[in-house]
Amino acid sequence: MNQRVSSTWCPHFLSLFLAANVIALNAQVAQTTASNAAAPLSYVVGGTPIVIPPPSTEFSELGDDSRKVADLYVPAQNRLIAAFYPAEQLALFKRGKGKVYSRNGLVEASRRSEFTNYTRESFQDLVQSINKKLGASMDPYERDAQDQLNRRVQELNLNQGRITLGQPFQLGSLFSKEDAFAFAFAAPSELDGVTSTRLIATIVIRVRSRVVFAYLSDLYKGPQTMQWVQMISEQWADAILNANKE
Repeated sequence: MNQRVSSTWCPHFLSLFLAANVIALNAQVAQTTASNAAAPLSYVVGGTPIVIPPPSTEFSELGDDSRKVADLYVPAQNRLIAAFYPAEQLALFKRGKGKVYSRNGLVEASRRSEFTNYTRESFQDLVQSINKKLGASMDPYERDAQDQLNRRVQELNLNQGRITLGQPFQLGSLFSKEDAFAFAFAAPSELDGVTSTRLIATIVIRVRSRVVFAYLSDLYKGPQTMQWVQMISEQWADAILNANKE
């Protein structure tokens, strides 16, 4: 059970972060973005309703229409549950403006294990399995993510240049709790000759006996970026757990 989930976390982390931050800038999303900005905060994961608040007050959720479009871009083994972006960024996209997402928060589930019931013990087994993989080379995942991403650009006939991934590097564990665990990566990429580096916190959360993967990211601008990612990722995990207390 745990092996099936942990074996996919690296490629889906890379692919999903890029799908949401590069491909989703196309006109399809821009035309529908923010039409349902006041979408409900309750989502269904593995047949279980789960409340997912935004990472902080600056974020709004894409809404049903745009989320369905964005879900087309995630790897086939995953399902996009919720996607949060700063409200002012959503307003730009509604007007067809804006080229780069800065901050965002994404939540997804693994299709293969979405309906698995996790106890605290089996969740800690999953965390240990992920911890063992944190020291592994990211090279094969980088190549796989890059190939998946560019294939998807071609399949969907998007007006997008070729995306090149640089070598991601690990920034270590951010925090570990009974029902939540987070680690961080820095992921450089290049699109149409423009290079940027994104810091991503991957937060694995056991909520109402289901496991979801939350991603909080921001374009690197200096040490304050890492401070923000670390602080908000833990606050977001706590908010999700508190909103679903039984």
